[in-house]
Amino acid sequence: IIINSLPAGEERDALQREVNIGQANVNIAHIGLLVQNITTIGEVNNIQSIIDQTIVLINGLPEEARGPLLEKVNIGQINVNIAHIGLLVQNITTIGEVNNIQSIIDQTIVLINGLPEYARGPLLEKVYIGQINVNIAHIGMLVQNITTIGEINNIQSIIDQTIVLINGLPESDRGPLLEKVNIGQINVNIAHIGLLVQNITTIGEINNIQSIIDQTIVLINGLPEGVRGPLLEKVNIGQINVNIAHIGLLVQNITTIGEINNIQSIIDQTIVLINGLPEGVRGPLLEKVNIGQINVNIAHIGLLVQNITTIGEVNNIQSIIDQTIVLINGLHEDARGPLLEKVNIGQINVNIAHIGLLVQNITTIGEVNNIQSIIDQTIVLINELPEGVRGPLLEKVSIGQINVNIAHIGLLVQNITTIGEVNNIQSIIDQTIVLINGLHEDARGPLLEKVNIGQINVNIAHIGLLVQNITTIGEINNIQSIIDQTIVLINGLPEGVRGPLLEKVNIGQINVNIAHIGLLVQNITTIGEVNNIQSIIDQTIVLINGLPESDRGPLLEKVNIGQINVNIAHIGLLVQNITTIGEINNIQSIIDQTIVLINGLPEGVRGQLLEKVNIGQINVNIAHIGLLVQNITTIGEVNNIQSIIDSTIVLINALPESDRGPLLEKVNIGQINVNIAHIGLLVQNITTIGEINNIQSIIDRTIVLINGLPEPDRGPLLEKVKIGQINVNIAHIGLLVQNITTIGEVNNIQSIIDQTIVLINALPEGETKAALKTKLEILQAKVMVAYAGFKVKMLEEMSLDLTTKEKVENTQAFLNEVRDLVEQLLEGNEKSLLIKRIDEVQSKINIAIVEEPVIGVDIEGPTNSDVTVTIDNWGNAAIKHYRIDNGEWKEYLSPIIMQQNGLVEAQSISATGYLSGIVSIRIDNIDKIPPPIPVITPNTTAPTSVSVTIDITNWGDAQIKKYRVDGGGWKEYTSPVVIMDNGLIEAVGVDAAGNSSGIGTLRIDNINKTPASIKINEPDEKIFRVGAKLQLAVTATFENGNVIFPYEQITWKSSNSSIAKVDQNGVVTALKSGTVTIYASDSKNNKLTSSISLRISQLISLYMDVDKSNLRSGETASAKVYGIFLSGNYIFYEEYNDVIWSSSHPEIIQIDQNGLIKVRNYNKSYSTYVTVKAVDRHNSSIYCTKQVSVRK
Repeated sequence: IIINSLPAGEERDALQREVNIGQANVNIAHIGLLVQNITTIGEVNNIQSIIDQTIVLINGLPEEARGPLLEKVNIGQINVNIAHIGLLVQNITTIGEVNNIQSIIDQTIVLINGLPEYARGPLLEKVYIGQINVNIAHIGMLVQNITTIGEINNIQSIIDQTIVLINGLPESDRGPLLEKVNIGQINVNIAHIGLLVQNITTIGEINNIQSIIDQTIVLINGLPEGVRGPLLEKVNIGQINVNIAHIGLLVQNITTIGEINNIQSIIDQTIVLINGLPEGVRGPLLEKVNIGQINVNIAHIGLLVQNITTIGEVNNIQSIIDQTIVLINGLHEDARGPLLEKVNIGQINVNIAHIGLLVQNITTIGEVNNIQSIIDQTIVLINELPEGVRGPLLEKVSIGQINVNIAHIGLLVQNITTIGEVNNIQSIIDQTIVLINGLHEDARGPLLEKVNIGQINVNIAHIGLLVQNITTIGEINNIQSIIDQTIVLINGLPEGVRGPLLEKVNIGQINVNIAHIGLLVQNITTIGEVNNIQSIIDQTIVLINGLPESDRGPLLEKVNIGQINVNIAHIGLLVQNITTIGEINNIQSIIDQTIVLINGLPEGVRGQLLEKVNIGQINVNIAHIGLLVQNITTIGEVNNIQSIIDSTIVLINALPESDRGPLLEKVNIGQINVNIAHIGLLVQNITTIGEINNIQSIIDRTIVLINGLPEPDRGPLLEKVKIGQINVNIAHIGLLVQNITTIGEVNNIQSIIDQTIVLINALPEGETKAALKTKLEILQAKVMVAYAGFKVKMLEEMSLDLTTKEKVENTQAFLNEVRDLVEQLLEGNEKSLLIKRIDEVQSKINIAIVEEPVIGVDIEGPTNSDVTVTIDNWGNAAIKHYRIDNGEWKEYLSPIIMQQNGLVEAQSISATGYLSGIVSIRIDNIDKIPPPIPVITPNTTAPTSVSVTIDITNWGDAQIKKYRVDGGGWKEYTSPVVIMDNGLIEAVGVDAAGNSSGIGTLRIDNINKTPASIKINEPDEKIFRVGAKLQLAVTATFENGNVIFPYEQITWKSSNSSIAKVDQNGVVTALKSGTVTIYASDSKNNKLTSSISLRISQLISLYMDVDKSNLRSGETASAKVYGIFLSGNYIFYEEYNDVIWSSSHPEIIQIDQNGLIKVRNYNKSYSTYVTVKAVDRHNSSIYCTKQVSVRK
């Protein structure tokens, strides 16, 4: 100021230069001091401003004075740049920032190189440290997006340069920097590995990548332990992908089990590595390894199927196949097809080998079915293969099918029991022949011979079945055809094999002949037919005798049956014309011979044949009886004929029921005639009841026999029997009336009289008939007197027991009946005596009946009191009694007090012992038992922060159900109740009788509305300006994992209410600059707290920056405002947009609220200045301005 007040001139200029040199030195010293403690970019800018001003001052000095000063300023500039680089490298996020710092480094090196050589070293070292850090940051960014090997090489170049720089530092400074570079190198290697594994085609490439992986693992292991995990994980992913590629190459040329084991080892190691990765990463990698495993398994299967010799080997290979299919099914559907096809070929070959082993030892149908199942599955698999591959495989399966069929046929023919089984086996034989014919000609012979043996055995079995049910001559001819074909097949076999088979066929021929005989004997009508059949029998015996002796018996037995049937038919022809006892003896001889043959048969066979012979015997006996009954004169003759009849009936009864009728009828006619003759002899001398019974027995049997005859044959025989019956009855009545002592005897005699009257009335009119009627009438009168007396006696016996209504009524009804009977049948003194006795009984009946009593109660509804029972309407009862619950009867004297529920019964008894009906009433309305104590059950006993729902059960018969909470008012319980807070729950029930249950209780103590922890949610900004408001909120976490946001049970507090205050809704109001802590504590548990630190800033000034300060018409520029803030003792600046923009000349320059400056159409010939202004929206006293030059 003083110099400027001097006159202009050289003196003033000299003084000004001296002052400027002083100012420059002051600035250089100032810079020297400031650069020692640079911590912010603001400080860098401040020093840079001083440097710029100082350079302006130096450049105003004479040229000879500038050098030393510029050198000192450059040293300051270098130190500022080094500090600036140090600050910038802390937060590098873009390549642009890297380039910016690199520009500063390059400028700094230029400045250092302008210094004397002795001064360069320490400064260059600091710059190099900056360069190293820039490189490390550069490497860190570049490795994030590596897509080509060229990028790898570029980064590697930077790493190499950086390592050179680090190695130029003192050894003590290298470690941390090398560690960072190594992390970069590791990431480059990981990216390099990732690129290389995408296109591996040779084992050499595998080895190259493996070398990088190994080097990378060495580098990772040199890092601190806490850093290694993520990097090792990435390297492991690379290792996994290398292994997958390695496996893929190796599986292409597997020729030995050793190679399989080698690859399997790689797969196993790879799976271990994959399982060490996070679960979300494993899937795609495991799928690739599984594809490798599948291919290894396919190759393994292919090697193993070449030499299968045991079932164990089959099972081992099958296990590998099954595992492989599981792996394939885990792949994407479009990847499965080719792999499944290869596995299926392995499965087919295993199955073919398995079939080949199994068919060697087939002993059961189950084994056949098992092998068939394998064959069927194998054919399905073959048919899924391409057509060109199927042929050889199908041929091998066909040979297995043929051998299975041959074994199957061999098993089935052992137990053929039905034609269906024959047809089934024949079907298998036919299919097998088709399969054999499909083979090469030289392979057919042995197989066809085995099948022919099966065909022969099936035919033999077929013959055996068919001969069991031959019913026609046509069937005979059919079987004969099969026998002839079978003999042809047998003759085609080797001679040593034929014998046993021919023997079986001859047995079939014998059985056919036996069946033929059996058919022919069914229709023999002449002696000539008998002789023809005898010829066939003789031929068959010759064939049987050609068999081994042990086989002859059953067949000879069947032939003997034919012989027997011929004899039976012969007997049947001869019995048709018997006229003499001599003919009877001749037929009897044939019968006896036939019985000898039958007895030579097994016991089970004899029955039907004996039956037929017996029919012949019966017919012979009937003819014999018919001859003998013509001349009976003595009981001896009767007995002789009866013996023949009895033996004949025995024979007839042994016949089937359907065959007995006609034969029994003939025998019965003989029996009837014998009986009639017998009765006629016996009725001449009857003296005892025994004789009566004997004759009556004969009469009864005879009538039965007569009634069994055809109706036209009965008449003459019945008339003869009736005459005998009448004479027997008359003699019987005469004996019985002499000794009547009971009513039963009266009834018996009356019955005989009635029957006899019927018989007499059927006789022709005459003196005999009239005399018999008179005798019966006399006997009838005697019987009636006895009958009435017995009836009265019965009535008196009934009157002794009049204890029930039914007995009284029955006695009265019987009395009326007896009174009428006496009135009708008797007269005189006998009648009077009986009527008097009847009247005495009537008097007893009259006093017997009493009415039922009536029961009433005083309380009918539910009650917990006693109930009084009253009994009335006793009438003339002699005894009034009651009982409770089926206990002892007690005399009723007064009303009954019932203290508990039960059955009350009452009954009247008359003087005669008559019992009224038992009346009853059930008392079931007394309830003195309270309901059970209700059970209160919570829906959860686990800690909860919400509520508990209780369900109350076990009410029993309670009609009123109520509950209360914490001793409050009782409420009706209708459904589960939601309880919001801990407390005592009580419940009680009252039944219809007024009984109350005990009080059920439950204490709810698991509702915890106090969280386990609380946390104030972080605001978006922790620094905010004075006057601003901030809404804070709390998240509460409970022990059961429940989370509530926002949690409102909070007490809020500020550590310094002069800086910021907080209301109880969590709204913070900033009052002045500084740092404040806001505390939140749980209102129910003030020990549970959370806090957050906030920085309150005070805007003290604004600073504007414009990217272009000289504008032409139509151009634009961008203005930014920075706020200078005070927070406590700390000053900082940051971009500030909460301003109102304006222009001093809006007609020239317009500025929008985003700070965009636009020059309107300016046509002036001169330049002008426009002031752009930004005013704080909250405090108009704070503003900043910037002048912008505008020209045309």
